[in-house]
Amino acid sequence: MKTEDILNLDCTKMNNLQQLNKFLWKVKPVARILEKNNYTKTEQAPLDLLEQALHGIMLRYGYRMQGINTYYETEGKEKRFVFYSVSLLKIRDTSIWTGNVYGKTMWETIAKIIIKIYADLKKEKTEQ
Repeated sequence: MKTEDILNLDCTKMNNLQQLNKFLWKVKPVARILEKNNYTKTEQAPLDLLEQALHGIMLRYGYRMQGINTYYETEGKEKRFVFYSVSLLKIRDTSIWTGNVYGKTMWETIAKIIIKIYADLKKEKTEQ
């Protein structure tokens, strides 16, 4: 499964959520934090630990989020939440837009941001 496939998973389905959680264990900073806190690969990573890993990764490798936006759709007179959208920037000599990440929950959004950064770092490493 390619990174783009993982980033496009609909995590309202339990199987997709489990795949996303499983992929997070491939990201060393995430795996280290989870292991340090006695989590196993079968348990869903808690949001606070994902945030902790995300902040460390962003500081170390020079990434920034540019706003977390919500998207709503109108159905009749009611609005319903659809997803969160986050723009991701790589800060080097200049700011470089690396793409957007979408998620239906904050957990899914943070997990996908980590995976997007991980994929971008892998891509950057192979280009050198």
